[in-house]
Amino acid sequence: MIIRLQPMQIPTYWEAIKYAAVNADKVEDEYVAKYTNRLLYHLLNGKAQCFIGFSDERILQRILITRIITDEVRDEKSLFINCLYSFEIVSPKVWQAEFEEVKKFARSLGCTSITSWTINERAAEISRRLGMKDRFKSFIYDLRGGA
Repeated sequence: MIIRLQPMQIPTYWEAIKYAAVNADKVEDEYVAKYTNRLLYHLLNGKAQCFIGFSDERILQRILITRIITDEVRDEKSLFINCLYSFEIVSPKVWQAEFEEVKKFARSLGCTSITSWTINERAAEISRRLGMKDRFKSFIYDLRGGA
């Protein structure tokens, strides 16, 4: 079972949240401070939401960070999965049950879809198992001298 943290609870779990987000998004060292400062700001003011899940032994095991976005093409609200991270392998049954809670949360906010992107193939596979479909692929060419 996952629980949604209230903004005032974020500081208690901040180090784990920061670790999960930086690793899930593979943030380059030079951008970690800026990335984490903005993430903390959005979590504390409610513009981003953090859900956490514990193992049977009551150890923090999973972190999910979401944001509400507007799909400019469809002009509809969407729950964007910003980060999906687990500190250990989690069974598909657990992800499925928790995704049901995320869907309820999204519907309660008037969202018509749930979206995400990832560079982590395991997270992509979990998303597919949950019934999400590939929408597009993203590529980048770094003009500063690398890919």
